Amino acid sequence: MTKPTESNSNHEDTLGRSSIKRIKGIGNVKQTWLRRVLNIRTIEELAEASAQDIEEELRQAGHPIHQAEILDWIDQAKALLQGSAVESISDPGLASDTESTETLTASSQTPQSTESIPIESTSVESTSVESTSAESMLTESISAESAEWSRTKVTETHVETVGAVVTLSGNDWQPIVGLTVQVDHRTSRRGIEYRSIIKHQLSVQTHTWTGMDLQQGQEWMLQHLHDVMQDVIHSLMQLSSVTEQKSSASTSESNIQKSSEPTSAAHLTSIELSESAIPTAPLPQEPSVEVSPLAIPPAQPEGSQPTPVSVSETGMSGSIVDSAIEASRESFAESTVPPPRITRVEEIALEIAQLKVFQPPFLPEGMVITRQSRIVPQALSSQQPFAVEVQLKLTGQSAAAMTQHLLSYEVHAVVHDRESGENLALDLSRSGRLANGILTYTARLPEMTLQPGRYRLRVLGELQEGLAQPGSFNVPLLQVI
Repeated sequence: MTKPTESNSNHEDTLGRSSIKRIKGIGNVKQTWLRRVLNIRTIEELAEASAQDIEEELRQAGHPIHQAEILDWIDQAKALLQGSAVESISDPGLASDTESTETLTASSQTPQSTESIPIESTSVESTSVESTSAESMLTESISAESAEWSRTKVTETHVETVGAVVTLSGNDWQPIVGLTVQVDHRTSRRGIEYRSIIKHQLSVQTHTWTGMDLQQGQEWMLQHLHDVMQDVIHSLMQLSSVTEQKSSASTSESNIQKSSEPTSAAHLTSIELSESAIPTAPLPQEPSVEVSPLAIPPAQPEGSQPTPVSVSETGMSGSIVDSAIEASRESFAESTVPPPRITRVEEIALEIAQLKVFQPPFLPEGMVITRQSRIVPQALSSQQPFAVEVQLKLTGQSAAAMTQHLLSYEVHAVVHDRESGENLALDLSRSGRLANGILTYTARLPEMTLQPGRYRLRVLGELQEGLAQPGSFNVPLLQVI
């Protein structure tokens, strides 16, 4: 018995394993660019290519990509080639293929029981059988498996695979989320049925729909990725704030230890010089040291000339000396040390509550886009401009206290063309300042007009110097007709 179907599947698997679609960061759009502009179709061709040449050719073709991203592609390609070389030396799949071939050859020569006939559940094969008993056995096996779904792997992104590529290439990128797209089929009385599933590899969340149209899973995938990224950003920010606190504590201990050590006069810091110049009088041949502004009572009358501090003035009372020292320290700290950085330990966040779309922009009421739906109620017109209004909200235990500071916020939006895969060159930014006791703010982005097509809108809200967790709002589909 021969197995033509298996040989064809092995051939297709070989082509699939050498495709550049296995490279993380190369989707359908970038794969088309590499194929049309540079004629790069396989991992081998990508590994041998030059990052500088790829960047130059794509830039001239109107597809600018940063050279660092291209170098990451090449590193992944080389790592995959190394892994393929290791697998070719010792591949457990080769032994299993040999054993299955020997089993099939033996079964064609000697009759065997029903249990010894291997049936593949991951592919649908049409095989002509001469014996009537063989036909009955195949019919019984198919009817028994008709209620079970068989898996057809279409696209898989495994966290373990990505981690292996990172380790081999020496890159410090770490995977955050992995999704698996799976298409199943089964045989029933109505014929062959299909279903599609998207699974989150690190949790039990799944999304299932009937058929093989993968476009239906894009909305769920985008929303799921957005939620996961928000959690990751929040965790990284908390880790960063704890690290900053530990670093500042160790720095202060180091400064205290250094200040307690004896230091020569030639290596005095500016702080030590300022503090020592106030309580002790300078030498007669040196000029006097003026510290301004100091709360030193009382001020000299107008018209009088400043006189150097003499040794006889050291007989002032201890209270005046102490107050002068304290005032000088506070004045010096205010003039040289920046205000303390506000960390995100208290989980202060600048959230985007909702969006409003006004078309035309002068309408008093706009279409509301909530975080629950993230869907524009109706399509926009390409014949007139529209504006997007962003509603911001400062949340957290100490959010009201943060409004007492003179801090500014900025809102920025990016429009992504889903057909070309590129971001539009639009300046969609607005900024404002926090007001004391006010937690809700509204920012209206500049007006824009889009050509007919399908777009994705992403809005990001940030507080000055990243003092609060940034907020984002993603509208996966913006239809313009």
